Amino acid sequence: MAAWAFVAGMAAMAVEDVCFALTADATSAEEMVYWQNWRLVAVSFLPGIWLIFSLTYARGNIRNS
Repeated sequence: MAAWAFVAGMAAMAVEDVCFALTADATSAEEMVYWQNWRLVAVSFLPGIWLIFSLTYARGNIRNS
């Protein structure tokens, strides 16, 4: 579970960076707002994903205890 949460967190960060790059490449204010809105959606998932990762990674392999 920790590995999948890590992958999801890194993917969300990649989507956020792509939206930021597309914002910088925008030619109009409307296009900038469009990409910033999608960036906000991607960033909104990050705290939950990293919380899941932190809690599952901290537990380690519980079966070996």
